[in-house]
Amino acid sequence: MSAGRGWIVIVALIAGNWKPRGVLMAVTAFAFLEALATHLQVLGAHVPRQLLLALPYLASIALLMGVRFRTGQPARLGMSYARE
Repeated sequence: MSAGRGWIVIVALIAGNWKPRGVLMAVTAFAFLEALATHLQVLGAHVPRQLLLALPYLASIALLMGVRFRTGQPARLGMSYARE
């Protein structure tokens, strides 16, 4: 039912560093990419339809790789703090 948008929400939370302003910027960027893909399909761009549909997901992978190298996230999601 969500058409894979749950993945994009998780990436937006990680990219936005769990802060409302950062998450809003990330979600806006993903919405822009999805609207761009739809708009290019309507215009009849000579780009494969599947590539246009994958554009937000490819951007999320690229963004997640950049965030991963910069902050170490999302590896920290699974870490529990050991009590000494």
